[in-house]
Amino acid sequence: MYSDSDDDYDDAGRYRFTRPSCFAWPPLRLHQFLLRLRKESAHGTVKINPDGRTEKDIMRAYRLQYEWCDGWDWRCVTVERFFDEMKGFHTGCLDLSGRFPQRYDALYQRWKSLHASFIELDNALQDAKDEDEEGVLWRQFCAHWKINLHWKRAWVHQLYSSALSVVEAHPKPMLQKIYLQSLPTEILQMVFECADMRDARSLSSTSQYMRQAALQIIFQSRTITIPLPQRLAEGTDVNEEAFSLLLDALDKAIDDVEFLLARPDIHQRIRHLHVENAWISGMQLNGVDVTNRVVTDPSSEVYAYFHERLCQLLRVLTLRSLALSDIYICDMVVQHLASQPELLSLVVNYCTPSIMIDSPKLAVTCLHLEFSAAEPLWDIVALCPHLRQLYVKCASRRTGFLAPPSRLWSRLDVLNDIERLHLEGIYPDPQSFTEWFTYATSFGRFSFTHVKFSSHSEMWDDNLRTLLDAIRMGLPPLRVLAIEGLAQCSLALFDTISEHFSDLVGLTLIRRASSRQLENKMCRWPHALYEYAYHMRGLTKLRHFGANFRLNFFAASPAGFDKGAWLGQEPEFAESWIHTVSPYRDDFQMYDESSAALAFAGYCPALEAFLLTAAAPWYGCRIRRMATTGGITVKEVWLGSIRPFEDVSDFEGWNPGASETWDPPPKRG
Repeated sequence: MYSDSDDDYDDAGRYRFTRPSCFAWPPLRLHQFLLRLRKESAHGTVKINPDGRTEKDIMRAYRLQYEWCDGWDWRCVTVERFFDEMKGFHTGCLDLSGRFPQRYDALYQRWKSLHASFIELDNALQDAKDEDEEGVLWRQFCAHWKINLHWKRAWVHQLYSSALSVVEAHPKPMLQKIYLQSLPTEILQMVFECADMRDARSLSSTSQYMRQAALQIIFQSRTITIPLPQRLAEGTDVNEEAFSLLLDALDKAIDDVEFLLARPDIHQRIRHLHVENAWISGMQLNGVDVTNRVVTDPSSEVYAYFHERLCQLLRVLTLRSLALSDIYICDMVVQHLASQPELLSLVVNYCTPSIMIDSPKLAVTCLHLEFSAAEPLWDIVALCPHLRQLYVKCASRRTGFLAPPSRLWSRLDVLNDIERLHLEGIYPDPQSFTEWFTYATSFGRFSFTHVKFSSHSEMWDDNLRTLLDAIRMGLPPLRVLAIEGLAQCSLALFDTISEHFSDLVGLTLIRRASSRQLENKMCRWPHALYEYAYHMRGLTKLRHFGANFRLNFFAASPAGFDKGAWLGQEPEFAESWIHTVSPYRDDFQMYDESSAALAFAGYCPALEAFLLTAAAPWYGCRIRRMATTGGITVKEVWLGSIRPFEDVSDFEGWNPGASETWDPPPKRG
């Protein structure tokens, strides 16, 4: 039921650098994204204890793990895919690989053999004398069809029965009559643009016609990496060999650069470039810390020739986006970036900058910064006078970062032009940002439409209200606001938000239960939910509201409704479930998610979506209003492990998750 070839365990770089956005692309092969996700999860797990084995050996042994690993076993996906592909041929709904006869013939031959084996197994199970004999028969079946013994027989049989019912209902397969090869170039280019890059390259290799249509797409993205050695010999002194190992890695990266320089047919089409240095501070090789600072400092002399060749490559490229990870950003690099008129997106992760005040300016409109030391990278913001989106993240979860020092404020007048501002991991006392925003109002009005502040520690309400006052002074056209790290969650804070930003369309608030809570989790809020709803009545345009309310399913408001509801359904258990008096004010909690949503829908007349969220969206309600009667209806949408087959982007797009941010703002004019 699954391939046991080396390709099934080989890495070949496929476990790394997978962007979550790939799940938005239509699959070339059914379930390919889930298969890749499972493989990456398994790969990350088995790497924890390699025991000197290669990654391929570890992944091969992974199929013998216990039942708790089933959620990461990609072979489950391959088994499901076999049955789903069979159903897809007979329903006419499959994937981009197509419903061509050769594919169906191979699939049908396996199905015919499996169908006969299942009939034989069912007959043998009926004649079995006890469970032990049934177990022997099932193990023999699994061994023949390469089915994991930890998988339940009922689960496999359910997959088979489901496919069998479809085949019997639609006995004739629906083969396609039109192929990609038959489509005009314009449509083919649209297909390639929507496909995953690996799939696009695979499709382009099928014929010369397909390749010509795909050239502009398949070469537009490129990655250059200074890689780590895959494996070192036992007994190797890591710190003694680190320098020579780095030279080998630099040679590989330089070879990649030289290849691109020698191929104008490729580098003329590159629009998105990612340059990454895997030799970072605090890294390990063979489980040993690398203490040689020369190899982990990207500004050291050993990297000089690589930077020289990289700048030569930047000179011949026409980029739209560039990502730099652990790269030394010197004036020479900045000058070549400034010569890129179409470079609109720049991602800078953990880089070491050395930027002069008179450095040339960049055309960048979207800037993503991630760092562990806050102050130096603010200089890069000053190089982007056309900035419209700024995302800043601090890697430290214990400290957080401050606003830029006051000596830079006069050079950061671009703050007033930024439309989408996302600050993740700020210092819990936002006073420095309050002072910066207050100063920035002297340059004119703010352009903020989307703002998110996130702190890993508690931010006190008074400090947040002062910060919101400073933003309000700039009169921004704010539409979306997200704050993570609330401490007190007072009603006065809700009044401030309602009064200052009455035109809000989306609002997300996340509370911290204590200073020790560094991650977003569901937690209790100090006031009744309907009280918060009442203090949001000024948000007459609010369409989306999300918070990390922790609801108590067995307590309601008012208490009489709670008792009556439960006594009417489960009288023998109701008394033990009702808690109307407790130190946690259970009597203030709503009855369930739907009743909580109704309170906010009642006070916010435009509300369309109510969301319970923490580290990720968990539960959502869609709110509909009757045009004739004015009544309100609530449709539940589960967003956790049980996700329906429907669009949930309206729940997930308002508050970006960790290490994510909003899409770039639309073009002006």
